Amino acid sequence: MGIRDRMRQALGITPRPEPAVIPDAPLNALAWPDDLPRQIRSVQEASLDIYRQHGLPTEAGSYCAKGPDAPWERLPDGLTPAQKWDLLQAAPEGAGWRFGTRARLGRHSPVEEVRHASSLLQTCDELRQKLESDEAVTSGDIANALLLGTASGLLMQARNSKSGGETYTPLVFTSVADKT
Repeated sequence: MGIRDRMRQALGITPRPEPAVIPDAPLNALAWPDDLPRQIRSVQEASLDIYRQHGLPTEAGSYCAKGPDAPWERLPDGLTPAQKWDLLQAAPEGAGWRFGTRARLGRHSPVEEVRHASSLLQTCDELRQKLESDEAVTSGDIANALLLGTASGLLMQARNSKSGGETYTPLVFTSVADKT
């Protein structure tokens, strides 16, 4: 189940049929919202807090765990694909070595919160990479940005409710018929 499906499920949103647009077709006329970098940082920080609470590394990079219960060790930056392949080949067969980027470390965690944090970190990384590149904005990027905005609101609500601060109220649309 992808991040979109999990967010829809968490928010009780019923998926609508996809619009009659070619998936991931470039939408060159669109610009990123000015607030997107702040939202990305906010979601990333909250996700990293979850990682920290569960003993996962928070520094960006690639990692290796040399066994099912071994701690994650950061791999050197700048490894070539050939060097990474050599590391994979050097792992003893059946020893349970695991490799992954920071965003992927929590992907298979038994803790749901960690799995959600992993998905959000991956989405943050993808959007940040898109923001820093000259690539065209796609419909998938827009969907990720919208989900990140929703996640940002939910994370702020969770943080504020823990600290006794202001609660987040989602925007709700009602029809004229609902008012009568």
